Amino acid sequence: MRPLFLMPAVVVILSTCAPISEEACRGGDWRGIGASDGARGLPTSTVGKYAETCAEFGVVPDLVAYQAGRSIGLQTYCTPSKAYSEGRNGRRIKPVCSADAELTMTPAHRFGLRYFDISEDMDRIRDRIDTREQLLASQFTGTLTQAQEIEAASIRAEIRGLDSDLFRLRIQRRRYDRWPP
Repeated sequence: MRPLFLMPAVVVILSTCAPISEEACRGGDWRGIGASDGARGLPTSTVGKYAETCAEFGVVPDLVAYQAGRSIGLQTYCTPSKAYSEGRNGRRIKPVCSADAELTMTPAHRFGLRYFDISEDMDRIRDRIDTREQLLASQFTGTLTQAQEIEAASIRAEIRGLDSDLFRLRIQRRRYDRWPP
């Protein structure tokens, strides 16, 4: 037998997993909900999840209003600037746009992905620099032997090389700072 004092916690946890709140179901702004979903690139099947949740409250979504709103929202999502933004953040374009829209979005998305990839490379170099600097700070302090001096000099040279790589990548990334180029 489950303790009754846990039941409110279970209800709260389950309600946070619902795709839509009771208030939104009862509010009935299905056009607005559709517009928001379209702008976020959510698939049409999302309204089916809403229907399941809203059925628990005795509410049926207005599918015509939802689809009309979603079409409006997709006009925001299915643009080259949104595709660039998705790529720049390392995300894929969601397959919700027309073939024509995808044709115009693909170059922008690739451009954004290039920015993302360069940023990732820069992060890896920064991590490598940090690791090497920590090594210098922790193992090469005080009076050093000649062998340690040579190794420390080698690490400093590696850091300078990594700094140069980082500088080159910063310049390269500027080409991908915004869409259109």
